[in-house]
Amino acid sequence: MVCVDTRNQNLSVIDVYLQPISINMASKEELIKIYKETKYIIYPDDSIEEVEIKIDKVNREIDNLLDLLDEDTLLGWAFISASNPFSVETSIEENKQSFKRLEELVTANYMKHYIGFGQGQNGWPDEKSIFIIGISEKEATELGKELGQNAIVIGAKGGKAKVKWVQD
Repeated sequence: MVCVDTRNQNLSVIDVYLQPISINMASKEELIKIYKETKYIIYPDDSIEEVEIKIDKVNREIDNLLDLLDEDTLLGWAFISASNPFSVETSIEENKQSFKRLEELVTANYMKHYIGFGQGQNGWPDEKSIFIIGISEKEATELGKELGQNAIVIGAKGGKAKVKWVQD
């Protein structure tokens, strides 16, 4: 269920209708459950089929993808979106601008990355994301915080993918 928190905002019925969809009233545990149910898909390139990140599992497909690359993959990887900060649905245009900022940050700092999508369940819109290779958990956490994300997906070769809460 998607809720809009209107407490202490003195909003009219029309104002409430115009509020962005949000899951802000959900607890941290509920949000993590939602994030774990999301499908995370990577689109490496035309020669490699899409890869799905499976949360709380070792992802052999990702390990195989990392083996194909001539990159330092020892630090790990992250799957990060810039869309809908703090799980508040924003406009398509705002999400495009946020993604552009994410892409610029990643391109300036990390050699290898691929486009992906977080495919939400229960009608939540897909979020264009980036799968970043060779990023430490600390760097990924900082990037997720900077972009206003509640959580990111992280992993390392041979390890399990996990949803990491990045907000205090």
